[in-house]
Amino acid sequence: MFISRDNAAAPARTVASPARTLWKFGGLLAVWVGTMAIGNSFIPTDKSVSLHALGNDFLVFYYAGNCVVTGHSERLYDLNESRKFERQQGKLNELDIGPAFGPYWNPPFVALFFSPLAHFEYPLALAIWWDFSLCCLVLALVLMCRMLPESGKNRWLVPLYFLVSMPFIMAFGHGQNTFLSLLLLAGAVFLWRSQKPLLAGLVCGLLFYKPQLGALAAAGLCISEGRRAILGVAITGTVLTLVNILVLPGTLHDWFFQMPVNLAYMQEATHYQWERHVTFKGMWHLAIQGRDNGPTAWSVKILWGLTEALFLGGLGMVILKTIRSPRTASSRDRLIAATIVTMPLVMPFYFDYDLLLVGVGAVVYAADRMRNPTTNNWEDIWLMRTFLTLMVVLYFATSLAEHIHMLLTIPLLATASALLIRRGLRPISQALPVAPPVPVLLAA
Repeated sequence: MFISRDNAAAPARTVASPARTLWKFGGLLAVWVGTMAIGNSFIPTDKSVSLHALGNDFLVFYYAGNCVVTGHSERLYDLNESRKFERQQGKLNELDIGPAFGPYWNPPFVALFFSPLAHFEYPLALAIWWDFSLCCLVLALVLMCRMLPESGKNRWLVPLYFLVSMPFIMAFGHGQNTFLSLLLLAGAVFLWRSQKPLLAGLVCGLLFYKPQLGALAAAGLCISEGRRAILGVAITGTVLTLVNILVLPGTLHDWFFQMPVNLAYMQEATHYQWERHVTFKGMWHLAIQGRDNGPTAWSVKILWGLTEALFLGGLGMVILKTIRSPRTASSRDRLIAATIVTMPLVMPFYFDYDLLLVGVGAVVYAADRMRNPTTNNWEDIWLMRTFLTLMVVLYFATSLAEHIHMLLTIPLLATASALLIRRGLRPISQALPVAPPVPVLLAA
């Protein structure tokens, strides 16, 4: 073989380190978020985000707590009472809520959790809720940092990316319960990875305070870990059900029968925010019907069912492979990551601020990759590109969806899910395909 002098003298091209790329990209996002926060103080008040527009989703939880405190738990799913209460609080506290209102969706027992806050005036209750939420966030970040096999400065990438993400901004700004959900999911995953299925099941059962967050995670945990995980979920579920029956009698019936009616009313009889739903149902509804009122079209239902079946089938294959193969840390991590990232897509109801929970799946994937490093693998490159692109797109996806009738978040999330399912189906011992070295940053 003959090598020309020019080729022989050419320097070898290398790929940027993933950690270095992540630090640079995260730093740019932090500068962007900081610039937007500072700029908000200098734009006209009619276009800026004011304090009166923050935390308004908490009104729903405050209403639920008041229903318990006043002894009117039968009003939890009464849309007229909810609308009346929220507008009264809006006028009393000068909140920027307009004509909109939010129904109470959670199971009845969750209202017991918010009942202590109902004893305070709304501004103080919101401040206490924000403090509690930030404590949940800190604990969740600590658990996720401990999931990574290496110590050192790279663990700080976890809080960096969570704090500059759009779901974090939305969850905090809306006063949502996402940080509590994040702590419960991170705790369940931490125990799952520590081979403590009973404790993982106990914690995972608490996620059913929002069933769309707990269903798929509990299914993956119980099927893969067996009887002790099932026992843990069953114990938590039984305790919560008994508490609900004894303390709030009759409300479970309302939740099972009235809440679906309320959901149908909000989605079919009002100008519903389909661009906020990060589900296949939301994607097809927005693409075919837009935000028009009316029942869901059959074409939407068919396409939703086909795409959901495709991804659930792939995830099911990963679960079966995990059961049949020797249990290893990598096989467990690959199942967990695929389950968490797929979860929003296949649920019938999942809002964009809860995408913060997808970060738990990304951390578990990163832990598995650090444990089994590869050299410039195309699968890993595309996963990182997809996650980083998703981080950027989330800043403007909702506003853009109103014009193009497509939520760009969903194709990106589906790509990440497909790649993680493919990774989960690959034998652990099989060498991954190595791409030729190219001078590429791992960002979008």
